[in-house]
Amino acid sequence: MHGTASSNRQTALPTAATAATAATAATAQETLAAACARAGLDHTNAHTLKSWGNPVFLLRRDNVVAKVHLHPGLRHEADTAVRAAQVLAAHDIPAVRLAETAAVQPVRTGRYAVTFWQHVPNCGWPVRRGELARLLRRLHEVPASPELTDWDPITALRHQIDEAVGLDADHLGWLLARCDEAEQRLARLRYHLPRTVIHGDAHPTNLIPGPANTVLCDLDTTCNGPAEWDLVPTAVAALRFPGGIAAHRELADFYGYDVTDWEGFEVLRLVRELTLATFAFTHVPQSPEVRDQSRLRLRTLRSGDKVSWWTPYQ
Repeated sequence: MHGTASSNRQTALPTAATAATAATAATAQETLAAACARAGLDHTNAHTLKSWGNPVFLLRRDNVVAKVHLHPGLRHEADTAVRAAQVLAAHDIPAVRLAETAAVQPVRTGRYAVTFWQHVPNCGWPVRRGELARLLRRLHEVPASPELTDWDPITALRHQIDEAVGLDADHLGWLLARCDEAEQRLARLRYHLPRTVIHGDAHPTNLIPGPANTVLCDLDTTCNGPAEWDLVPTAVAALRFPGGIAAHRELADFYGYDVTDWEGFEVLRLVRELTLATFAFTHVPQSPEVRDQSRLRLRTLRSGDKVSWWTPYQ
């Protein structure tokens, strides 16, 4: 698929969590403390599960997981996650569940928001073959819900571009022009699969193999939309990340539909790759490695290079 892939392979990045700035860490801790006070939870000795992007903490004394939404321009994702959790629970979809708190979720503190979740311990064993496909097929049986927003990836892209750091006017102009192009091409697509509730960012790392069952997590982009979109992340991963081919083939085989055979795939691929590139730029202040990777992603997109490997963040 990649020809001489070894010449394009990038050196693995160090763990991005170690590169979080002291300022970001302090903001996350202050926001967590304020939100816990309002929610009636104890943040003492909270264990950091993830420290980059939107930091995630385990509140050990309450056995609750807290997610701190630090990007003000994307704070609406906290509301999305709360509504999505309620819809998925109503339809008995295996997914993370909201924790009971003394305050209405999401809990807002100044410019930021925090969501609280029942802790699902990661048992560490491999997710069984076909698990992502099985969960997506169940999810895609849920009809579009009035409680959720409609899929609008271009607005989300533009929000990410607004949050990006280190982009000059030329890069910004190019990205915004690609958003306009993608928006026009999306409007002309004819989908084969139903419009349903979709996860919005469905890939194997958004599964937790818990003690009782495997559940979907990270519901920040769950919405009503075309089921094809949930099949795109693994398809793009097969094209951009070393080792991604097997996960895509497994999803296509168990789900019963290969999105890469659909004539509209290249349009959704463009949207997904733009999302991955602009997401990386929102983390430029935190890590030189993330900065270098974001530049690589943008360079390959601008040159029309569809075969070079990208490096996932750890």
